[in-house]
Amino acid sequence: MVQTLTRVDVPEAQSVVEFDEVAFQAKEVLGYGLPKLQLTAENERISQQNALYAAMKELDIRPFDEKQVSQYKAKMARRHTPLSSKFSFAWQFVFGFGLSFGPPLVCALSGIARLCVGPGLFGEVFLASGIGTGALLIIVLSYIFRDKSKDSKEDEPETVPVAEWKLIPIQDYRGIVPEFVLQTAIDLKTRCPVAAFYIDELVESRRKLDPFLVVRCVGLQKHIEVWNEPEFKQKRVL
Repeated sequence: MVQTLTRVDVPEAQSVVEFDEVAFQAKEVLGYGLPKLQLTAENERISQQNALYAAMKELDIRPFDEKQVSQYKAKMARRHTPLSSKFSFAWQFVFGFGLSFGPPLVCALSGIARLCVGPGLFGEVFLASGIGTGALLIIVLSYIFRDKSKDSKEDEPETVPVAEWKLIPIQDYRGIVPEFVLQTAIDLKTRCPVAAFYIDELVESRRKLDPFLVVRCVGLQKHIEVWNEPEFKQKRVL
């Protein structure tokens, strides 16, 4: 099923903190003196974010809904993670549990069986067969696990065990970025020089999927473009 990733309105500009009024009231009412340097840094952050918002509104660039983006990214990472990687932890846990508690458990069950059946020939045979079966199972599992570990190490340079999202500065990105995405970044950078741009893409083995163009500005992050998306159609909601 094809999904739609909707865009949202650009937030309204934030109000800059007034130095004198806030500092005076905080000192008089609360006995708290907020350092002026801290207020200056906060106002600089607000001003730079407001500049980005203004540029996005001027260019009619509406960011994607960040909640939907996060859900989509998590879904695609799970979908493209190899099945062997999903069960590798479970396999190691079961194997470790078997090595740690298998022999004592086999001996305990065999002892209980011996007490129930009695010290006769049948009980001795049951005890020996139980211990022998447990030991054989552990040996077989150890051999299988050793081969799997060896194979995984040999294949390690060729494969990535899980699919994961990577955020790459646009100047370091070596993939192909469509012209309309580049134009969006250029227009925003021209109007908001402090903005920084990244490519957020899903990496699975040697494949790269679903690249997003991300803009960052003093703690603010927005996904603003996407291309080559197999799972949903990008849609500008006007």
